[in-house]
Amino acid sequence: MKKFFLFAAAVASALTINANVIDFATVAAESDFSLKGFTKNDKESKDTKLVYDLKAETEGEATFTNLPVVISVAAPKDDKAKYFTINLATYVEMGGKGFELKVTEAKADATVELLVANKSEKGDGELSAVSGLEGNPVALPKRDKNKANTGDYDKDGYCWVKAQFKATDIEFVITETMYGFRVKSIDLDAATAVENVFDGVKAVKTFENGQLVIIKNGVRYNALGAQL
Repeated sequence: MKKFFLFAAAVASALTINANVIDFATVAAESDFSLKGFTKNDKESKDTKLVYDLKAETEGEATFTNLPVVISVAAPKDDKAKYFTINLATYVEMGGKGFELKVTEAKADATVELLVANKSEKGDGELSAVSGLEGNPVALPKRDKNKANTGDYDKDGYCWVKAQFKATDIEFVITETMYGFRVKSIDLDAATAVENVFDGVKAVKTFENGQLVIIKNGVRYNALGAQL
């Protein structure tokens, strides 16, 4: 009986932690999402990679069965100027600028962290807040096959960036204004990076019980920037 309660507590704890994270790895089948305006491209789709085109003068929208996310894009001028890709159990990709990703169940005043990558080899992109978030635009390095498997670059040369913003509302919208982007996950209550917390503010560093403590304006933080 004791083992059962310990197991139940562990499961409850895991669910509590995961509730803060929107993980697109949970999108594992076509039944896990719904699309409006998009048409499946059977030629480009294969195995777990599903590609959808957007016809001219059409608005596209994607919603997810178990995720509080809406992805939308305005009507393009040219046929198939936009496309949307779902790599099952891995990530979603917005093919082209103008896509907006909306989260409908956020936490006001929490730090939001998106794991994202620029989808293009043409140039660096930029992830920007549209509404419900505070923070400077985050640079997204272009895809570079020569840097594959180095640093934050994956085996295909995509550079995965942890982009942080502060939520100011329970809903927020974000976009990439240059080439489009990929997203794997969104942490709705992440620890703030130390360099962001203390940017431009004089702070005192000290050690307490062998642990680094940073004091700024009378508030104590740990090495990850989380308030103590």
